[in-house]
Amino acid sequence: MRGYNEVKNFMLLSKVIIAIIIIFISMFSTQIYADPIVAYSTNFEGRQTNCLRRARDVMRREGLFSIMTVEGYSVFAHDAPYHAVIHCRAGKSVVFFSVNGPNSNIRNNILNKLWKNF
Repeated sequence: MRGYNEVKNFMLLSKVIIAIIIIFISMFSTQIYADPIVAYSTNFEGRQTNCLRRARDVMRREGLFSIMTVEGYSVFAHDAPYHAVIHCRAGKSVVFFSVNGPNSNIRNNILNKLWKNF
């Protein structure tokens, strides 16, 4: 039963984190798109500071601008009109990737590059 509760709590935490990511991305976006968000997650073993450094590095390599770390957990960047966020939860061994913007092909391409090169 303990394992079930841990999975249930993790799923709830994941939903809350994705909701927070969507809100933060919306704050930095001047437009809301009909199909705005694509998101992935992956496992991460390491320190929070290493996760944030990797997030900033991959965003820089992918040509995103105005890279900033927020609250020690998330890294935001943009390449207008596309906005990206990588949310690190090293203590939970998980990293979330999210991108919004008007064109689904470009949006998915940015997300795939961030995720694969992280």
